[in-house]
Formats: sequence, structure tokens, C-alpha cells
Amino acid sequence: MYEYCIFCEDRRRKQLAEALAWRFGCRSLVPQIAQRKRIKGQMFEELHDFLPGYLFLFSEVPLRDFDSLRQHPAVLRLLGEKKLGYRLQAGDRDFADMLLENNGIIGALKTYREGDRIRIAEQKAFRGAEGEIVKIDRKKRMMVRFHFDGVAFEAWVGYDMVE
Repeated sequence: MYEYCIFCEDRRRKQLAEALAWRFGCRSLVPQIAQRKRIKGQMFEELHDFLPGYLFLFSEVPLRDFDSLRQHPAVLRLLGEKKLGYRLQAGDRDFADMLLENNGIIGALKTYREGDRIRIAEQKAFRGAEGEIVKIDRKKRMMVRFHFDGVAFEAWVGYDMVE
């Protein structure tokens, strides 16, 4: 599998995804996060866009013709290095693979208690992006910090305790 990521104008991301899927025959994902919300005592999960402006592409064959892709008005920049064909590398590639495995949705994470600390049980959740718990609230949510594209991101994610 070949993984790519494009940083683009957020309002034109869906249109760009459809155009690239048609042109290159690749799968595209717009990352989403399932955030927990309590309404009248009931807990619900609501999907929200995650990593605004990032569009992930997955292909069975290497993609070519990046020069014309860069000319698209919605494309701001291609992640990765030109000499490597703009393929994602290391932790960024692992993060993209995690998104693909979960159809682009980051849901509630499994956690466990270690002494007086809470740890993420499934480190594959953020893989090479190395998720770190920053805060926990009483609504069974935690703020997780992770790195992608050399930038630190923080997001509120639901969690479930396991033994």
C-alpha cells in the first residue's frame, strides 16, 4: 500500500478527494473523530472533522504526475519528500495506516490504570504518532496530544477503562 497526504483548502477537501479518486483510482480519507457528548443524561458519540485540511490517499500502485496535482487550486502542499515520490514515511505512514484500518474514524480509546496514572492500552491507536494523555475530564473523555507532519495536535477522545 502506498500512503500519501495532501494539505488543502478545507472547504474544497471533499471535492478534491472525489477528483483524485476518479483520476488516480485511489482511496481517499478525510479523518474524523468520534467525540462523546452527554444530552439529557444519555451519552452519544458525534463525528467531527479531524485534522482540518488534511486529505489522505491510499493506492495499490505508486501515484505519479504530482506536478499537475500541485496545480490544483485547492492543493496547498504535498506532504513527504519529492525524491521519495511524496510517500508518507515512518510515524506519519503508521498514522495513515491506522486511519485506513479504522475507515478514517478515531473512536474511543481503551485505557488502563497504572498506579495513579492512566495509560492508553492500544498504542496502535496513534502508532508512530505516540499519543500522550494531557487531561482527563469527568465525562469519560481525555485530551490526547500526538504529532503528525511535524506538528503537535491535541484532541478530545472518549475512553473506556479495561483491566
